[in-house]
Parts: sequence; structure tokens; C-alpha cells
Amino acid sequence: MRKSLYWSSWVEYLNRRGLNEVAKITLEALGPLSFLLAQAACFAQPFLRGFFPGDREYDSLLNLLEDPQQCSEFLTFLEERDN
Repeated sequence: MRKSLYWSSWVEYLNRRGLNEVAKITLEALGPLSFLLAQAACFAQPFLRGFFPGDREYDSLLNLLEDPQQCSEFLTFLEERDN
């Protein structure tokens, strides 16, 4: 499993805000459509970058959404950390 440098902080952020279940459901439901979400996030980049402390973290999120395998691995990581 490839684990991004940011995955742990993302999971902690989701857990603090009670959004881990929402994230799991969204990732599972999107499946192959996550690429489209990545494209939308790329388009909305000027507005969304403010929510991320650095450009690399935002780029890492886009890479995750563009790659179905990585998306699946993050979902597994999220589920493991939830237990």
C-alpha cells in the first residue's frame, strides 16, 4: 500500500469533524467517477487551495482522486484507522 505523507493528517481532520463516514461513503459511491471530482477540484483550485496549508497537500489530494487504485488504498487506510 502506498501511503501518502498527508493521509494521517487527513484522517485526523475527518475524525475531528465527524466526517470520516461521509468521506468513506463518498469515496465508495464515486468509484470510477472520482476522476471527474479531481477535474472539478482542479477547476475550482483558486477557491479550494485556501483550505489546505500547502500546495503539495492539495496536489496530493488531486493525485489521490485521479488514481482509482490510490483512492481505494486511502479508503482502506481510512477504514483501518477508524477501527
